[in-house]
Amino acid sequence: MRKALVVLGLLLLAAPLRAATVENRITYEFVGFTEDGESFIVKKYDYNTGWAYSLRSLIDGTQKERFEFQEGDEEALVKKLKRKHKPVEGSRTKSPDGRFVVMGAEDGKYLDVLVMEKPRIGRFQDVPLPEDKAKKTLGKGLLKTAMWNPAGDYLVVIVQLTGPAGDYTEDQVFSWKFRGWKVKWFRDEGEKKDGGAEKPPEGEGGE
Repeated sequence: MRKALVVLGLLLLAAPLRAATVENRITYEFVGFTEDGESFIVKKYDYNTGWAYSLRSLIDGTQKERFEFQEGDEEALVKKLKRKHKPVEGSRTKSPDGRFVVMGAEDGKYLDVLVMEKPRIGRFQDVPLPEDKAKKTLGKGLLKTAMWNPAGDYLVVIVQLTGPAGDYTEDQVFSWKFRGWKVKWFRDEGEKKDGGAEKPPEGEGGE
């Protein structure tokens, strides 16, 4: 009887561990910006298709080329990518001029990509959180990586989204052209500093 109770207790302890298992569906790791200033490279793991390196457009983040690899082939592929594209890291979180800092915070149904220009903070972009509309529950969002290109005019981010039931995570990659006037500041701390006009400069048309 005692042995049966011990076994039952172990099963009960193990049940929450099984329920808490999280499936990592897609993960990304930032590699670098290409020397020509037109693209960036990320390393991707997809539970359906396996490992690959992805060459993506800096303009909108869309994939231009995909390089799949198997165990043992990665080193040769990395050397090939380095020879061809000569990737550079860029600036992590803080803009190259040190003026802006990127952060992430959940706000309702979105993960906000925030920009701080001391002493104020504003929303630059937002990413929808996973939602179970039937149960009216939301997942979670985390800003994993924020990288500025060397020129400081594009921002690449990797966000991790967790399902409403907490049963999976999935990374997404975004690339946005950065302009200070595109930030929706939460509070106005007086006049903007030179070069950070709230309104689009002439010729840009607000796009």
